[in-house]
Amino acid sequence: MLMQMVRARGGRPIGINSREEKARPLREHGFEALVGNGDQTALVRELVPDGVDVVFDPNGADTWQLTLASTRRRGHVVLFGAASGRIAPAAPYVLLERGSLTLSYVSIFDYIADAAERQTRVDDVFSMLAARTIVPPAVHVFPLAQASEAHAFLESRTSVGKIVLAASSG
Repeated sequence: MLMQMVRARGGRPIGINSREEKARPLREHGFEALVGNGDQTALVRELVPDGVDVVFDPNGADTWQLTLASTRRRGHVVLFGAASGRIAPAAPYVLLERGSLTLSYVSIFDYIADAAERQTRVDDVFSMLAARTIVPPAVHVFPLAQASEAHAFLESRTSVGKIVLAASSG
């Protein structure tokens, strides 16, 4: 949904994924999706030769080098997760070497510091949902008793969207 927000504000979201079946839903949600089994940096640079303005990276360790290499001179990197692990400590000098990049590592809790700020952000998201500016991803619901199947589905790397474990309502 973040990339749909970027597109709504005139940005050109680029997503890299490993399989064509995962590219289809990304394209449906406004990405210029790339199937990146080879040199992913080259794929990005084919679309944007000078690099992208901003990289939003939820993965961390596995994508750190790609993130740095894909960002344009004086571009910005926003880290907001570590799905593949924490990035190894790096000297700030690496940002200078890559073209005077700036870096933010953000937590949602710093952006919803109080009830009023949280309400403003919730209202913004629900306005975009109501206008269909953003569309939520697919949701795959598994009963809690099938938690192992849900984990297997996640680990298969074929899932697209959200995976939810639900307590039985019976």
